[in-house]
Amino acid sequence: MAGGVGGTGGGGGQAGPGGAGGAAGILGSGLFGFAGAPGSTGVGGTGGSGGHGGLGGAATFGFAAAGGAGGAGSAGSGAVGGAGGAGGVGGAAGTVTTITGFNGPTGVAVNPGGDIYVTNLGNGSVSVIDPTTNTIIGNPIPVGTAPFGVAVNPGGDVYVTNFSDATVSVIAPTTNTITATIPVGSNPFGVAVNPGGDVYVTNTGGTVSAIDPATNTVTATITVGSGAFGVAVDPATGAVYVCNRFDNTVSVISA
Repeated sequence: MAGGVGGTGGGGGQAGPGGAGGAAGILGSGLFGFAGAPGSTGVGGTGGSGGHGGLGGAATFGFAAAGGAGGAGSAGSGAVGGAGGAGGVGGAAGTVTTITGFNGPTGVAVNPGGDIYVTNLGNGSVSVIDPTTNTIIGNPIPVGTAPFGVAVNPGGDVYVTNFSDATVSVIAPTTNTITATIPVGSNPFGVAVNPGGDVYVTNTGGTVSAIDPATNTVTATITVGSGAFGVAVDPATGAVYVCNRFDNTVSVISA
């Protein structure tokens, strides 16, 4: 006799869970907000496939044997994911405070304690600003003629380039008085300090004066390009970068 009929296939599996919703955007700060992260998208849910039919049983004594059980259906895949998170809220714009009482303010620097030093080109002085009240502290500090650049070393000492005097004035942070006047090259303009406290002054005649902060003396005069103005120090390597205005070049002085 013929074998038995195969068993019925298993039913489809259930659809998987939906994808997770996107995280909410973080709160903006300063002038700009940040966009929220998009949500992840799950795959559309589908039914599982049917199980395979059972094998027919062997015929015995002319009677049809029962078929085997059908295989189980496979699980369905995930449903569609949730929507992306909302964008962050923009931060509030900063306010502007105007401080008066200067005379041709040109350079500005801040010491580690937060006090601000401003060079007054018009009357050869430096004004000190209290960061808490945004007002000038006491009277201006007399320096040389035509002060331009100003920088502060890690200890708080202030270095001011006096363009017409060919000098650098050093101001002590505790007393705000002049502790040294250092002769440098002609028409000093820019000044920068490396992490070790060494001071570099650009002289527009085409040199850079290197100053030892322990003795407040020039230890080297380095030739660069014509019209040396701006200067900056790489804090990681100590390399000094000098812009030479009239040569259209930048000189790099190794540490």
